[in-house]
Amino acid sequence: MPESLYAFAWPDGKPFKANWVTHWFEGLVKAAKIADCSIHDLRRSFSTLGQRAGVDRHIIKDLGGWSSVTVVEKHYSGDISPVYREAMDRIAKAVSA
Repeated sequence: MPESLYAFAWPDGKPFKANWVTHWFEGLVKAAKIADCSIHDLRRSFSTLGQRAGVDRHIIKDLGGWSSVTVVEKHYSGDISPVYREAMDRIAKAVSA
């Protein structure tokens, strides 16, 4: 049986508070002297880099936990080469057909 009922818990079994990871990450960013970087930026980078690598947006949506491909396309596409964008659009049309 697990030591704690929680997936994310301290060694004594008490759960992390919801904002703990955010505060921890902010401390790392500050210590690294990086300006304007948030956990949300990592999420956006994950989507953009995946799409640049040619990963289908439906897969990006599933891996990133977004509610729809439309959300990924509207908010998480970043600066993607037109060649990759055209290829992904063709794949999306083929998948939805």
